[in-house]
Amino acid sequence: MSAYNHSTDYFYQKIAKKFIPIFQALHPDTNISVFEAGIKSMLAVGIDPDQILLMGERCFMERGSLQIPVLMEYVRKEATKNNHPEPEIAFGLMLKTQSEDDTFFYTEQMRLAWESLGKSVVTERDRADYKKLYSIFVEKALARGEKNPKWYVSLGFDKDLRRVAAEKMVKSDLLMEKDVIALIPELAQNDGISDTAISMLEAVKSGHLKLPFELKNSD
Repeated sequence: MSAYNHSTDYFYQKIAKKFIPIFQALHPDTNISVFEAGIKSMLAVGIDPDQILLMGERCFMERGSLQIPVLMEYVRKEATKNNHPEPEIAFGLMLKTQSEDDTFFYTEQMRLAWESLGKSVVTERDRADYKKLYSIFVEKALARGEKNPKWYVSLGFDKDLRRVAAEKMVKSDLLMEKDVIALIPELAQNDGISDTAISMLEAVKSGHLKLPFELKNSD
């Protein structure tokens, strides 16, 4: 069992910097110490800090809440989720393999299904066959207990498109930022790929982003 220490404190500070302003805006009547204690407890039991960041963004966008019980609900669901991409998404990602400029990310199951088609050029007509093959390989992986696929990357010649592809993977929740940077180290920077949650809060307050709930005012 993990414990809260100097190492986890570093991650706490990262999470706090990102979410405390949002928590205070969403829940002005709740003592911030409740949120701080909840985050520290999650880190102390070994919950991945990047998972907390990702689930926090989802809570904010989908529920308009960063209360600890809601955040823990998201974390628990994520822990039991089948993280293989849906067949439709997998086919869309693999279509990029036919462009030398594009960077694309893929899993072993995506690759095996593609190779099983046995074609040098794949078109939209192959979509249904690919999805069937891919589903078979995913089922085999799940039967082995592999709910989290291993990801690979094929770098295209266009370096600008590498960042575009990476940002799409993060924004679509297929990969976390740290995983993308592990695959493409050149993308590493102090601020990461994006600071999604803070950007969302600013967009909401400025009126550029509309949410299905009312954001409480706090000074």
